[in-house]
Amino acid sequence: MTRRTIIRFVIMFAASALSLVSLNASAYASEADYQILVNDRTDKCIDVAGHSAIAGGILHEWDCGHGSNSHNQHWGVRNVSGDFFNMQVHEHGFCMAEHGLNAQLTQENCDGRSSELWRWAPDAAAGRLWLQSLSGLCVALIPNTSSNGTPIGVQFCGNSSAAHWHAEPTQ
Repeated sequence: MTRRTIIRFVIMFAASALSLVSLNASAYASEADYQILVNDRTDKCIDVAGHSAIAGGILHEWDCGHGSNSHNQHWGVRNVSGDFFNMQVHEHGFCMAEHGLNAQLTQENCDGRSSELWRWAPDAAAGRLWLQSLSGLCVALIPNTSSNGTPIGVQFCGNSSAAHWHAEPTQ
């Protein structure tokens, strides 16, 4: 790994960590308290399909929106313990949850279950970040395409562009 790659990785990791630290409140006061989660390759966001208002609504990839009609893509971070946090969608207050290898992510009632716990983990080889569940699996596009509606699930963490994500402000 070149020195330039290492420096780039450290800067990206620090910037992501700082953006998460600023979102530790258990209640969100404004739109500035939320972020969008963007796939590094496709530049598309984790989206609650059809603005679903029920637990079990599926998550998929969709063009990113920054406006008030995109609250189904705006995620707030609530620290739970140590490095782990919940990702809570702005629109209806549900938490992002995983259901095992290759299963599609859903929004569920925020009740502290282990499937709702996430952390940012560095992929040092690629100089990028994974969004990793407590189970050790990483959020990924399944399959790795750039089409709107592509399912998002969890897979083994690897050097695939399907599994590299970053957070951006919603505004």
